[in-house]
Amino acid sequence: MSTTSDPHPTQNTKASAKTVTWLEISGWHLDNKYILSGYRREKADYLEILASLTFLHNETCNVYTHLIGTGLLLLVATVFLRYLDQPHFLHVSSTDYAMFGIYFWCAGICLILSTLYHLMIPYSQYAEQFLHVIDLLGIVIVTVGTFSSGIYYIFFCEASLQKLHWVIILTTGTVTGILISNPSLRTPRWRKVKVSAFVVFGASSFIPLLHGVQRYGLYYMLKYSGMKWYLLELAFYGIGVGLYAFRIPERLAPGTFDIWGSSHQIFHIAILCAMYTHVIALLQGFTTSHTLNILKSSKFPIPKIDTSSVEAGISQLRNLEALFPPPPPIPEVAESKHEFTARDGFRLIYHVFQPATPSPTTQGPLPLLIYWHGGGGSMGNAYSVCSVARDLVTAHNIVVVSPQYRLAPEYPWPTGVHDAWDAFAHISSTTDASAGLLIGGVSQGARLASIVALQAKDAAAAATGTTATSSSTSTSATRLPKVTGLYFDAPSFISPDNVPDEYKSQYRSRHDKTCLAAPILDADTKALFDKAYQGDQMSPLYVVLNTRPLSRHAGVADKAYFSVCGMDILRDDGLIYADVLENLGVQTRVSIYPGAPHAFWVAFGMTALAQKWKTDKTAGVGWLLGRE
Repeated sequence: MSTTSDPHPTQNTKASAKTVTWLEISGWHLDNKYILSGYRREKADYLEILASLTFLHNETCNVYTHLIGTGLLLLVATVFLRYLDQPHFLHVSSTDYAMFGIYFWCAGICLILSTLYHLMIPYSQYAEQFLHVIDLLGIVIVTVGTFSSGIYYIFFCEASLQKLHWVIILTTGTVTGILISNPSLRTPRWRKVKVSAFVVFGASSFIPLLHGVQRYGLYYMLKYSGMKWYLLELAFYGIGVGLYAFRIPERLAPGTFDIWGSSHQIFHIAILCAMYTHVIALLQGFTTSHTLNILKSSKFPIPKIDTSSVEAGISQLRNLEALFPPPPPIPEVAESKHEFTARDGFRLIYHVFQPATPSPTTQGPLPLLIYWHGGGGSMGNAYSVCSVARDLVTAHNIVVVSPQYRLAPEYPWPTGVHDAWDAFAHISSTTDASAGLLIGGVSQGARLASIVALQAKDAAAAATGTTATSSSTSTSATRLPKVTGLYFDAPSFISPDNVPDEYKSQYRSRHDKTCLAAPILDADTKALFDKAYQGDQMSPLYVVLNTRPLSRHAGVADKAYFSVCGMDILRDDGLIYADVLENLGVQTRVSIYPGAPHAFWVAFGMTALAQKWKTDKTAGVGWLLGRE
């Protein structure tokens, strides 16, 4: 880049005369001693300032990053404000538009004021000092707007906490604004004080995030409230501020980054990245908030279950099943019913769902999924999951088998567990599962499937002489194929009286008032099922995580996919077991449905969230099959 000190006249002489060096500018214009050239001449008039948009100088990047950024922000705002009106979002109000609007307005004001300041610097000393304060106030404004909108969605259902954190952010913002408006802080001597004020102000944004973690748990904040995006946003701001404060990289090579790549320019780009990241965080919080209370979108009445006696309550629940008859068969899926014999000689059935017409692109055996129905161990039947089976058969060209198991209270624990193992042993040993063997289930079915999977792993190890096993198996493991994947919907894995020590702080759904009072499976109904089940709550055959140490679960399968309902007394069972398996090297994926009650897709299949579960389920099983 040529400057006025260039002794070699060239065709760029006219352009070079428009810029001067550090040695040729006044003290009020001095800010960064490592930027040696590219300064515009002082006391320029408006036309000269506008003309500076057409040639390179050391403010070109600062001007255009935020000028172009303003236009992009307008485009993003238009797209996102239209997106809020999508039909699958429930109870979207004017407040939501206000929150997004506040953020976009504050961000836009910040970018416009920044552009104006960097463009007008050479006009006069007074203009530079005045606009510099305005530029800094713009940063305060966008910070307040950023975290005000974020606070709204983090504490969506708790107005008192929203107000508390709004007061904190407004107070710290006001104090910061007053400090930076003081003219005495304009000199380079006070630059670190000015930067420190912004650092403290920005650090205050961690308060609502930490409060959210304390109140809702880290997993919830990361998955539901956009926290991972807020942390990325703060990282962008932190990197930008840090480089700006220490004048990196120009401090390392003065004069090298005069036009491109200086710390201030990097700071500008970091601000833009942080702004657009915040939009993603807001969208995640908005999505969570407006898929809550899905029952409000349905007029289906949920009767109160009589839990005063096991017989009366279970009878009422079984009668309720009649409200959800299975849909008729579809031509794409062939269905058949078969029998197997349990260890006590009892004859049980299982349904097989497979493609009606062989796929011309598939040769050899098809992957096999054994999927057990739910019902708390006291209701449901092997045909209850026909819709799930048909969906997966048509989507993935696989075979799905749904086995029967005997129900409590007529057949108390561990009868159902033994039936599940006997079904697995019979089906997997009489079916070619060389293309892949998945097992899973919904609710109680997932509970049984998890125990069977661990039994199968232990039995295989015992057959090869690598370890002892406590599994109750009666079939030679040498005839059983390896379980390659696990698929769990709204699962039950933990006994409240035997929570692993390292997960006790995360086991919250059994104590969460919202989950305890949730429809479909509230605390009373869960207690009714447990009473009917009559199980030993410390036994490994009761729930899978009674098997200790947790390292015993390593190698139970290659992959595991979980569907977890946010407003479910069993919510943390799925989240914790997913974490256990992931820590042991099992590949895991978890789909979470915020605010949704237990297995909501059964009773509320008409909702948009249930359709999302259906899509996620299909993708999840595809991932288990390695078809992504």
